[in-house]
Amino acid sequence: MNSLKQVIQSLRSGKVSPTEISERCIDRAKNLKFLNAFVTETESRARKAAAISTERQSMNGAFLGDLDGIPIAVKDNFTTEGIRTTCSSNMLKDYIPPYNATVVQKMLDTGAVLIGKTNLDEFAMGSGCVDTI
Repeated sequence: MNSLKQVIQSLRSGKVSPTEISERCIDRAKNLKFLNAFVTETESRARKAAAISTERQSMNGAFLGDLDGIPIAVKDNFTTEGIRTTCSSNMLKDYIPPYNATVVQKMLDTGAVLIGKTNLDEFAMGSGCVDTI
């Protein structure tokens, strides 16, 4: 599977499940941890969301939307309910927002599986990720 379109087609045809795709992405993130790409990983939440998508799709073939069962990651400057959001700043290192950013909520509403929050320059104000947490 090389593209998002191919992954969606494989999901829709039943060749692969959301759980399988999510596990591949989680494993890949773990194997590439040295890149410091993720500020926060949401492995247990991702597994739970993937299992729900897998069950829904296998029971009745229902899809919430185009992203149902697709693993995603969002930059750490988007608020995520109950998940640490730091904007890669020590000032916000313990901030856990009580709500999702609209874009995050819309993706989750269509069944996307959040595997984590990705690194960025502090408050997304830079170009080199030199001083990130």
